[in-house]
Amino acid sequence: MKMFNIKILKAFEDNYMYVVYDSIKKLAIAVDPADSNIMSSFINENKLNLKAILTTHHHSDHAGGNEQMNLKYPEAKIYGGDTRIPKMTDIIGKHCQEIECIGLKFICLKTPCHTKGHICYYTDNLPTPIVFTGDTLFSMGCGRFFEGDAEQMETSLNKIIAKLDPKTKVYFGHEYTAKNLNFVCSIEQNNGELKKYKEIVDNTLSKGEYSSPSNLKDELSYNPFMRTSESNLQNILRTDNPISTMKVLRKMKNEF
Repeated sequence: MKMFNIKILKAFEDNYMYVVYDSIKKLAIAVDPADSNIMSSFINENKLNLKAILTTHHHSDHAGGNEQMNLKYPEAKIYGGDTRIPKMTDIIGKHCQEIECIGLKFICLKTPCHTKGHICYYTDNLPTPIVFTGDTLFSMGCGRFFEGDAEQMETSLNKIIAKLDPKTKVYFGHEYTAKNLNFVCSIEQNNGELKKYKEIVDNTLSKGEYSSPSNLKDELSYNPFMRTSESNLQNILRTDNPISTMKVLRKMKNEF
């Protein structure tokens, strides 16, 4: 018998870390355990056996806890798609490469742009599929193009992540949702459905709850970075194709 849970842990100012664990067998996976103290406290208090660490990318606010985690849990494998990731034991070499951890099969999606080696981790082995998107996809936004361009982000978001099951829960890397929604509403001031969605999220956050996970269906409906093919959005931005729309959106968001 397996009973999987997902624990959301906050780190630093706005980072999210995650623990996927089997509450019966006490086996666990850590996702982006940047603050090793917070992560290890949860693992130890719940008497979990950490079997793997899934690292989305090499930035220190995601991978910076890997060295300490490796010292504390030397048997745990550390997965990633970039040789700059500290203490990585298993590199993800191919798009859609499959790995198995604690009885769950994850499909590793190569989503370069924020960083060249960014990986999103997807599994449909749970009652509702989940994906850990790091700094590629945020709720109502996306990561900055530090090591890539608009064409790469267009592919990552709208040719890879957008093709997942729309019921998928999206576990992202930062709590930027309120700021992202303010930006989106400034662009689409006449979008009534978007305003209703913003009210729901604002109410959630006002109660001290997390906006993670969002669900992919909502991202496809409201997140402009996942709607770059829509003519209404292109008309507002005065663009004529998805890549130029992605480029303009990111520039506007950077300056917002």
